Amino acid sequence: MRTKRLIVFVAILFLFCLLAGCNHHVIPGANNEGESAISQILELRSECEQRTRMLKTYYGPETLEYKKAWELYIEAKKKVDAWTGALIFDLTAGSKLSTSCESKIDSAAKATVEFRNYVNQVFEHEPVKKHVKIEEMSKMEGMSKISMSIDIRDVIESFTNAGKKIWIWYQEGEEKKRAKIIEALEDVKWQYFEDI
Repeated sequence: MRTKRLIVFVAILFLFCLLAGCNHHVIPGANNEGESAISQILELRSECEQRTRMLKTYYGPETLEYKKAWELYIEAKKKVDAWTGALIFDLTAGSKLSTSCESKIDSAAKATVEFRNYVNQVFEHEPVKKHVKIEEMSKMEGMSKISMSIDIRDVIESFTNAGKKIWIWYQEGEEKKRAKIIEALEDVKWQYFEDI
């Protein structure tokens, strides 16, 4: 039974990784740093979604682990989407990055790290009876990018650098390219917990 669930989980994860690659926008004349910045934020989102799938596979909606993860994910989604929205607003307004956008970075990073660390903790401390330890998952195909822990300073730096690089990229672009950048930023927003 456990092996069957593991096979189903790995198949779903593989399909997700395959489909996630299809959503990435290729922007003509892309600035490598700008493209890289969006990819970095998408990777962070993808890691959180992978953790969500993993948790939902082994814990039902009635469990405390599921409820807590749901609350933390919703908070992280709200904070990251608020940062993304502020960045889009600043870009389209033609202004420099506002203090409002920059102030949202800390709360987005904190909420993201809190969610990731909670799910990691659930799988690290729970006895192995109905799931695979996260250490084992990181060895599976397609899961090598899942890190065990993440430092909030790294996430803050990722969001800060991404915002600056995307702002420069946007300023250098023409109207069509700018529209594609905004479209790519819209894709950075997190999915709803229920849709994962």
